Amino acid sequence: MLAGWVSLAAIVGRGEWLSKYKFIFLIMIDVNQFIEINNNIRFGKATIKGTRITVVDILNWLSEEMKINDIITDFPQLNKEQILACLKYAASKNIYLQRS
Repeated sequence: MLAGWVSLAAIVGRGEWLSKYKFIFLIMIDVNQFIEINNNIRFGKATIKGTRITVVDILNWLSEEMKINDIITDFPQLNKEQILACLKYAASKNIYLQRS
């Protein structure tokens, strides 16, 4: 079931972790450095390079008020830059989040 659009501002607005300097950093991130689409991984969904974790997985966790540090604790192969790259990727695409 699709929940519809989740505003990027709604995701990043909670928690005060996105200061204006971090926002500038977000703009400067090269998404292609962190995100890939491979038809053989997760049915061609956008994933974080070297993992099977999709951009939508990250966005769902953030929309459920999971903090970046909590995601990194649960998935130590991830880093903050990869998670921010997911936000930038989502901001540039029409992405629906699936609610579980």
